[in-house]
Amino acid sequence: MPYSVLVAGTPGVGKSTFSRELGSGMGSCRVMELGKIIAAEHLYSEWDDDHNCSIFDEEAVEQHLENLGVFGKENVVVDFHSPDFLPPDWFDLVVVLRCSTDA
Repeated sequence: MPYSVLVAGTPGVGKSTFSRELGSGMGSCRVMELGKIIAAEHLYSEWDDDHNCSIFDEEAVEQHLENLGVFGKENVVVDFHSPDFLPPDWFDLVVVLRCSTDA
C-alpha cells in the first residue's frame, strides 16, 4: 500500500536531508522538495528580490501536485516549510522538524 509523508519545518532545520533519508528507507519512493518544484515550474505569483525568494501560488502548487497523480499510487515524501494549504487527506503522516535556537 502506498504511503505519503509530509515533512515540515522552518528553513534550515534539515527537512531535505531527513526527507531523502526517509525516502531511501521506504524502498521505491518519490521525494519532492516542494521549494525546488515551485522554482523550476514557476509556480509563484511574484519574486521577492529583497529576500531572494518566491511568493508561491498555493492553488498552482496544489494543482501541479494533483496533476502528478502520485498520491495514493506510490510512496511519496513531500518536504516544504509552509504546507498548511495542502489537503490533509493526501498524507498518511506529517513530521514537523524542530531545532533549538540556543547556540
